[in-house]
Amino acid sequence: MQQQNLAPRFAGDYDFFGDRSTVLVFGVNRYYGRNLFKYRLADGRQGFNTLYTRTTQDGAWRSTQVENLNKLTDLKVPYDDEWTLGLDQVWLDTDFRLKYVHREGKDKIVKASSRVLGLGAQAGYDSIYYTYTNQASSESDNISLTITPKGEFNWQGTRTSVQAAFDWSRTKDAYGTYESGIDADEFADADVIYDGKRMAYSDLPASDFNRPWTARLTTITEIPQWNLTVSNFLRYRGPYEQIVSTSKTVTVDGDDLAVYDAATVKAAPTWDMRISWEIPTGKEQALFAAVDITNVTDHVNEIVGSGSSTVTYEVGRQYWLEVGYRF
Repeated sequence: MQQQNLAPRFAGDYDFFGDRSTVLVFGVNRYYGRNLFKYRLADGRQGFNTLYTRTTQDGAWRSTQVENLNKLTDLKVPYDDEWTLGLDQVWLDTDFRLKYVHREGKDKIVKASSRVLGLGAQAGYDSIYYTYTNQASSESDNISLTITPKGEFNWQGTRTSVQAAFDWSRTKDAYGTYESGIDADEFADADVIYDGKRMAYSDLPASDFNRPWTARLTTITEIPQWNLTVSNFLRYRGPYEQIVSTSKTVTVDGDDLAVYDAATVKAAPTWDMRISWEIPTGKEQALFAAVDITNVTDHVNEIVGSGSSTVTYEVGRQYWLEVGYRF
């Protein structure tokens, strides 16, 4: 993007008793986005296409050069500012870690049509094309608690370590993904109606995947006599309210306001597993293979689309095989 950006990071901790049993952690950071090649590649891609048509089955083909639909303009690089505060406490031979993170996204990129942005025609582009703008922003609060016993559970020559984690989050991000086009009211951050209240469009909760809380349990079992490691990852993501555009408007104080509603998405339990096998072949060398099974029980988890109340589904059971040699 031919820009220079400064991304400072600061992290520290305070050990209350000098033995790492009670530690206060804190930090302030800035992170810049690094996915801008996506927008560069979108510009001009359609121009490589040629459309061929004919009026009859045996007629001559007529070719038409396709006009580009996306144009990259000068953009600022999006970034996130965050600050963190946490406490690490060792108690009963167990590590408890409680952390709070506040994050604000600035200059986030969204797609809008040339009509919305009031842009004129451009040579080589369709009469109505899409371009990108730094109009979007976001804000989130996240609290996490991890509980990790320091000792292992030993049984029949095996070793098992366990970790439990709980997360709570609140996110405001009404603009969706970089593929989501925004209309004129969204671009102007006009007021809308949600939950019977008038608010700015940017103050809407995140439009999708905004689950407020998650519980996780991870177990890692090592079986040395078989050179096997079996890992289980269990998650229970709580239900949430999916923001849905109703395509309706109401008049309030003389203003026509778009109405947004909420559709309830059910809780989503998921069990993933990884089985790893490794045979040492030399000093610091090994042949290994691993099988990942996602959604072991093939549980059906629903998703409600942000543009309507149409129900879709998360991915079902999948298998992944990895084979390699480490040296």
